[in-house]
Amino acid sequence: MNTPKGEVYLIPKKWNCSKCGIRKDMWRRRSKASSVYFVICRKCHLESYSKWVKIPKNKKLREEYDKKIKYYLKNRRKVWGRNLHKKYNLSVGQFDSLKEFQNFRCANPYCLTTIPGTRKGIVIEWAVDHDHDTGEVRGLLCLKCNAALGSLNDDIQKVKGLIAYLNDPPAPKIFIGGKNVAIR
Repeated sequence: MNTPKGEVYLIPKKWNCSKCGIRKDMWRRRSKASSVYFVICRKCHLESYSKWVKIPKNKKLREEYDKKIKYYLKNRRKVWGRNLHKKYNLSVGQFDSLKEFQNFRCANPYCLTTIPGTRKGIVIEWAVDHDHDTGEVRGLLCLKCNAALGSLNDDIQKVKGLIAYLNDPPAPKIFIGGKNVAIR
């Protein structure tokens, strides 16, 4: 599995921890300095990251924290739905009906994408495109279209400028017989 440096994720098997040697459910961590992977238990993982991550040291608070994590892992869609409603005032049903209305495609009419995108090899949901000034939802986009639109700050003039550039790029005008005259 290809993960970014410093990435941590749970391995669904029991392994021997590379730090304490006890056999239990493991976390797999990729070193920030290299591409070496370490298989460590939760306890060792929390101890090594306690400097950077604020995880409650009090036993009662730690149990509450663990409950929240377990709840999230069991109810990801429900939590995602709550976040969707909080952020965009959109219910899961409205999201699904919008997805169906768009024929399970990106809202960009010239994008033929039927898969919204992947992160770390996992297919994720469509990105909710919205007007940042009014908060109004415009549609669902694939990750690439959403990133492109976001990097242009929803500026129509920049989009028109790029279309004009793609239709009439300047470089071929200065090439003579396939050779680049301007750059030596």
